[in-house]
Amino acid sequence: MIGIFEIAPEGNGTRYTASARHWTTDKLEEHRKMGFEEGWSAVAEQLKALAEG
Repeated sequence: MIGIFEIAPEGNGTRYTASARHWTTDKLEEHRKMGFEEGWSAVAEQLKALAEG
């Protein structure tokens, strides 16, 4: 898997973009079953809280 994370200024705020690329559909499904999407959503919320102070 490859993770791509981008943070860039946008207007008066910041744009955070996260993408993941899996080598196979099987690996994608394996990560989904492990809670991959929920985990990265939690990370994004934590980063937001940190940035907003």
